Formats: sequence, C-alpha cells, structure tokens
Amino acid sequence: MTENPYTGEVTIETAEGAISLRFSWRALGGLRHLLGKEWEVRLFEAISETDTETLAQVLALGSSKPEGWWLEQSPAFNPTMKALQAAIRLAYLGPEEPQENPQAARLLPTLLQRVMRHGRRPAGEPASSGA
Repeated sequence: MTENPYTGEVTIETAEGAISLRFSWRALGGLRHLLGKEWEVRLFEAISETDTETLAQVLALGSSKPEGWWLEQSPAFNPTMKALQAAIRLAYLGPEEPQENPQAARLLPTLLQRVMRHGRRPAGEPASSGA
C-alpha cells in the first residue's frame, strides 16, 4: 500500500495490479447516503463484523472498481481495510497527522480515530459506545 497525502489516494496492490482508492467529497457523501447519518459507526461495525457486502459497496465508492469486483476478486482483507482507513483519513486530514494539528484531529469522530489506530474492536466491547 502506498499513500499520496496530497491527492488523498491510497494504492492497493491486487492480483490484477494496483488499484487507487480515494474518497472525494462526493464519495464521502456517498458513505453517508449508503450507511446513514452515523456512517462512521456503521463502517466500524462492517469492518469488525467482516461485512464484505457493505465493505464492497464502500470500496466501490472510493475506487474505479464496482462492488462486484471487490466481492469476486477478494483482495486480502486486512491490507484492504488498512488502505480503506488510510484513504478516509487522507480525505479528512490530507497530509497532516492528527497529532500535528489538534483542530484537524477533531474533524474525525472519536470512533473513526479508533478504527484507524486499531482496525478492530476488542472482544467483548459493545458495538456502540454511545459517543
């Protein structure tokens, strides 16, 4: 996986070659439309529950590949989720890291920050923290 923080693109290596993943403002709006007002929570749940149908729809929003491609090609799950999280982080923050700009860090909801740091919810932790 490679990142370009200035364009917001993350490249995922697949059997078919490199796939670019980038969440434009239109794609971010698509996330809200697809997953609802609290899309960050639903995305976290989809990753934690390995909900590949939902994740394929999300990946299709940020790439040139349709949902069916992601389901059929099935690139390795963890590297793909890492790239997805990086692409969303870049869409919000660009080249700035959250710790470098506290104001930018507040742009991402707490739950999405946790997803980006840890990838998965610890066993036994409830799906929604109420935050």
